[in-house]
Amino acid sequence: MRRIMVFLGLVLLSGVLLGQDILPSGHGQTSVQHSQQESVLLASSCSSNLAISCGATLSGQFSGDDCIGYGIAHGQAWVGPEDYYHFAGIAGQTISVDLRFPTAADFLIIGVTQATSSTWLKLVSSPSRDNSLTLAVVLPETTSYALTVAAANNDVTINPYGSYTLSLSCTVAGSLPDLAFYKPAKWSDSVVVSSVTGCYDSVLTAAATCVDSSNPTSATALYVNLAIQNAGSAPVLSTYVVDMYVDDIYNRSFSDTNDLLPGWYSLWADRSLGSFPNGTHTIKLVADAANAVIESNETNNISVKSFTVGTPSAGNCTATSLNLCLSTSRFRVSVAWQSTTASGSATAVPMTSNTGYFWFFDFSNVETVVKVLDATGVNGKFWVFAAGMTNVQATITVTDTKTSAVKTYTNPQGTAFQPVQDTNAFVP
Repeated sequence: MRRIMVFLGLVLLSGVLLGQDILPSGHGQTSVQHSQQESVLLASSCSSNLAISCGATLSGQFSGDDCIGYGIAHGQAWVGPEDYYHFAGIAGQTISVDLRFPTAADFLIIGVTQATSSTWLKLVSSPSRDNSLTLAVVLPETTSYALTVAAANNDVTINPYGSYTLSLSCTVAGSLPDLAFYKPAKWSDSVVVSSVTGCYDSVLTAAATCVDSSNPTSATALYVNLAIQNAGSAPVLSTYVVDMYVDDIYNRSFSDTNDLLPGWYSLWADRSLGSFPNGTHTIKLVADAANAVIESNETNNISVKSFTVGTPSAGNCTATSLNLCLSTSRFRVSVAWQSTTASGSATAVPMTSNTGYFWFFDFSNVETVVKVLDATGVNGKFWVFAAGMTNVQATITVTDTKTSAVKTYTNPQGTAFQPVQDTNAFVP
C-alpha cells in the first residue's frame, strides 16, 4: 500500500508505508507493504521557540546549528537535527502535520506534546529514506502544544541537513472524513485489472500508465490495482479494511493503518489475481465494511469491476443507466414502475456479473434486486431470480440478446413484492 497526496494538480509521493494484505485461509503468504511506525525520542540537547499556526505552511532548515535529537526508530538508534514549534490548540480539534524533506535521511520524525508535558500525544517516523511524513491527532485540551520535527540517520557520519517544508492544518469539531474510490491521473479507472505490473510506477514517472487488460485469455496472469482517497474534511485516524470479493466469493482484504489526511489517497498496486477461465468475471471492493470510520458519506464505499476473459458470449447487451447486462452480458434487464401518482423507468446499478439492483425514487432506496444465472449444467436452462422491497407496481423485463426471447415479471400495485424464482426462464 502506498500513500499519495494530490496538491494543486501535482502528484507528490508521501512515505513508503508498512502494512499487509489480509488473505483468507488457503490463499498463500501475505504481501509486505509499508507503514509509519513509532519512534522513541530519548533526549535532546537544547530547546527552541519557533511558532506555527493553523493553516500555515513554513520553510525550515535542518543544519548543524540545530538542536540535536537522538533515540530509537524501527529498532535502530538514530541521531540528527530537530526543530521545535509551538502552537495554540483547542480541545477536540484534529490537527494534521505534513513534513517534506527532499534531502536523503534514514528517518523523518514528527511528534506532538502539550507544551508543559514530556508525554507524547503521538510520535511517528518514516522508514526507508522517505521524503515526506504525515501525522494526525485529536487534541485533548485547549492549551499550548509543542511540535517536534527531525531528520535523522543511524550513521552519525551522515548529516541529514537541508531545507524542509512544514504544514499544519486544524479541523474544526464536527468535520468528518470520507473514504471514496479514486482514479489517479494515469490510471484508466479507480480499480484496474491489468496484465502487467507497474501501476505504482505510473504515479511516479511520465512514461508509465496503468490500464485494464484489453484481451486477457485463460492463460493471462492478472493483477488488481485500487486507490482510495479521503475526500472529506477531516483525517482518517482509525485503521480501516477494504474487502475484496472475486465472482461473489471473498478473496482477501487490504488494510490501511496510517493517518489519511484530507486530499490524500492510498493505493494498493500489482496485487496478483492469477488467471481466470473464459467468461465474464467481477471484482467487488468494499471499503470500511466494518464501519470503523465515521464518514460524511457512507454511500460511496463500494466499487464493482467486471472484466471478460477469452471470447465474449454471443450476447450484445449494452449497459445503460436504465438496464443491466447480466450473465456474460447476454441478458438485458430493465424495470418499469408505476405508483398511484407517477410512473417511470428504474435506475440500474450493477453489483456482480450476474446480479444488480434498481431504484425508483432515490438512489439510497433500493427497490428490486435481479439475478440471471447460467444453470445449464444443472437443468439446461438459465435461471431468473428477483426480490423486491416495494408494493409499487413493477414490471421486470429480461431479454436474451442472443435469441431475442423475452420474459416479463409483474408485481401488482399495492401488493408486497412477490419473489421470482424462475428456474426454466431461458434455453441456451
